[in-house]
Amino acid sequence: MALKEQRHSLATIAKHQRTFKIFLRWAHEAHELETIPKMEMVRVPRTYPDVWDANMLVALKDRLDGLICATKNRRQRWYYVLHKRFFWMAINTGMRAGEIVFLPLSAIDLDRLQIKVAKHARFNVKERRDKIVPINDYLACYLEGQLAMFPGLHWYLDDGRKNPAYDDVHALWTAFNRHYDELGVPDSQRPKGLHGFRATFAFYAHNQLGWDPSLIALWLGHSTVDMTLRYIPDPDPRKQASLEDVNRHPPGLLATN
Repeated sequence: MALKEQRHSLATIAKHQRTFKIFLRWAHEAHELETIPKMEMVRVPRTYPDVWDANMLVALKDRLDGLICATKNRRQRWYYVLHKRFFWMAINTGMRAGEIVFLPLSAIDLDRLQIKVAKHARFNVKERRDKIVPINDYLACYLEGQLAMFPGLHWYLDDGRKNPAYDDVHALWTAFNRHYDELGVPDSQRPKGLHGFRATFAFYAHNQLGWDPSLIALWLGHSTVDMTLRYIPDPDPRKQASLEDVNRHPPGLLATN
């Protein structure tokens, strides 16, 4: 209520509420709070990220490659390496930005071709449980080269001193915004955040690989197929309607009917 009286935007109020909820959850898990009080959250109209055009993805990759080769300052060049690391992981796995920013290298298993996303001191999984993300051949080849070239690191996005290079996702998003500026991408055409890479993964998995939305929902960790459909809008409204119907009724009930 106090935030509303100060005339903050709904998005700002919602951000403060989410931060406070995280604090309450931490206090409860630390046994400092017996129960988590219910909070009426501000509803903000959600905007879902745009899907990257293939040509724009290539342009972004080429820019990062060029900066890595041309930059003389070792520290700055290392951060461009990290930007490409994030880009390559996000576009090949659809992982959330926070999952990549706080990903320890020990979670990457190239023998089993999988990544284990698990809760640790700096990060809590959104699904509230550990999960496995498969590694495709392209990503495996890239990761193998990176691990051999830069041994002794602790985090996937390591600052070179065995600490996470970014304290939060927003700092990395600011860096990518500068790349979009240099590429001349208008504000109206650039993603609203790093979630755009996740949406792009879902879109190409559906439209080029032919994955079913239910499989993409499982891969991305969505609780319902309805959420996945917002990432991969289907041009056939009948298919959307049928999938929404599946969300509303248990499969057993559909089978008996």
